[in-house]
Amino acid sequence: MSAATLTRPAGLASAPARATSAPAVAMAVGLAVFVAASHLEAAVAVAARAPAVGAITAAVAVAAAAWALRIARRPSRALLLAGAAGAASLAALWLWTRTIGVPLSGGARAPVGVLDAITAFDELLLAGFALAAARALGRPAGDRFPLLGCVAISLSFIALAMGCAPPAPAAGSHAAAPAYVCHLY
Repeated sequence: MSAATLTRPAGLASAPARATSAPAVAMAVGLAVFVAASHLEAAVAVAARAPAVGAITAAVAVAAAAWALRIARRPSRALLLAGAAGAASLAALWLWTRTIGVPLSGGARAPVGVLDAITAFDELLLAGFALAAARALGRPAGDRFPLLGCVAISLSFIALAMGCAPPAPAAGSHAAAPAYVCHLY
């Protein structure tokens, strides 16, 4: 074989650099999908009693899903950094509303639910993986992050499924239980 047949085509020269960020991007995408699903569930749960909060929460869900789709297709450093900032901001807002109080509510603190606490934790993980992916873009192959991210995503989806479980009928009751009740609080 000649040397010309063994050289890599110019278009493939950046393949190793793109592959470096792939595990972190995959983890960020998976976490963003969970965050989107969790916020959509919360939007449905709160929409009847607080339509404005429901609309804002639904907008967060749509933004997280759109970000995940865009990053999965073509990650860029700017979008990864924006996603990290957004996820960290959501986690900070969650902490604020549970410790200081909900803005425009007279200082009432929101209760801490299992699913919303897991979502806040996943937002922090999402920020970390997005930062790691942004840092890895354009670098040679190096560290991989699959185990921790896979465990976090798996636990998140299990928690989401548990938060949307059908309620058990009351003891001695013959009435049918409602279909599914999802709740964050």
